[in-house]
Amino acid sequence: MDRKCNACGAMNREDAKFCKNCGSPLPAIKAKLTQKEIGHAKQIRKFWIMLLTCLGVILIAAFIVLAGMKKSRAIAVAAEYTRKYLTADDRAFGTIKPGDFSLEGMTWKMSASDIKRNFPYATDSNDPDFKQSMMISQVQFMTPIPHANFMSLGIYNGMLYAVKFEFGENEKFESQQFKVPNKDEILYGRFMGLYEEFNKIFGGPSYEKNEIKSMPLDLKLKTVKKGVLDTGTPSNAYIAWSAGGTKVELAFFGFNDQLHLTVRFLNEPLWNAANNAPAGNFRGF
Repeated sequence: MDRKCNACGAMNREDAKFCKNCGSPLPAIKAKLTQKEIGHAKQIRKFWIMLLTCLGVILIAAFIVLAGMKKSRAIAVAAEYTRKYLTADDRAFGTIKPGDFSLEGMTWKMSASDIKRNFPYATDSNDPDFKQSMMISQVQFMTPIPHANFMSLGIYNGMLYAVKFEFGENEKFESQQFKVPNKDEILYGRFMGLYEEFNKIFGGPSYEKNEIKSMPLDLKLKTVKKGVLDTGTPSNAYIAWSAGGTKVELAFFGFNDQLHLTVRFLNEPLWNAANNAPAGNFRGF
């Protein structure tokens, strides 16, 4: 079969390598593969397809296993921190009896000046929950309360009428500085530990809003962080106990895509009087 030169168009013999007219190299003839070579190429292609498929299956299986391990670890951490501080919480809050509030050496209607004698480094603050407030840092606590970052005291007409603990900053700090994982699970564990301890001290709750209770742990945390349920109602968990004139509140909620845990003790008569007073801004739960 004659071969055409791409340079000048002259026709050349099939076995020629250069054009007889202009001397240009002629296009190479593509060699035909034998049946054996074709079969071998198919086997190689099949091998690579099987190898890549197996690697894909292995990677997917590894991802599933690691995800399962991560979920199991999160559940274990939450369970650990639910139990871990029950004794400490009992020591801190077990002094509160129905009709006889006593916490950190304070009693209801205690004056601000007496509080400052017990806590000389207490500072005036601007807690939006209270008419007037004072803040006591964790280092001043008489009884250690794990992961409680500070204590806020509500003052009304010069008298103590509310005590609030904010939890969670320690988990955030530890997670950033010391690379402690599962900070959200730790905070949820503290919530459940306090829930268990308050049930022990004060009996069953007088009110409970806890739609996340039956959800899997990862969905609980995601839902609370989101701030709302699918129905559009708030996704926070809120439980309250009545202890003979003292209202005990436990709230687990999300704000700015962060989890928060708050405990409040309220002198109900003074709290109601303060809320009914003309001035004041109350955030509440």
